[in-house]
Amino acid sequence: MTKEQIIAGLKNAAKPYEEYYIEDDLIDAINQYPEPFELVDPILEIIATNPRVDFGMPGDLVHFVEQFYKHGYEELLIASVRNHPTPHNIWICLLYTSDAADDLIGV
Repeated sequence: MTKEQIIAGLKNAAKPYEEYYIEDDLIDAINQYPEPFELVDPILEIIATNPRVDFGMPGDLVHFVEQFYKHGYEELLIASVRNHPTPHNIWICLLYTSDAADDLIGV
């Protein structure tokens, strides 16, 4: 799948007031995409622009983007919260700040 097809599939899966569900073939495409960091910003945008979707706690999309923690993900997350604060992306940001605080105190 191309990047555009993956992003379109992720967007189409976002249904207000429903639990977010991704088909297995789309999950496989995300995991096999040759430049996975390119998907982080569009995924954060999907989360930010769909505040009425239940993305899970934390959910498949967050699990995917978390692999880029300390590799540029944080800046994209903060920008996402600044542009479109939603309960889910703020919660993700709080997880990040909690982990950063643990790093500072050596936990």
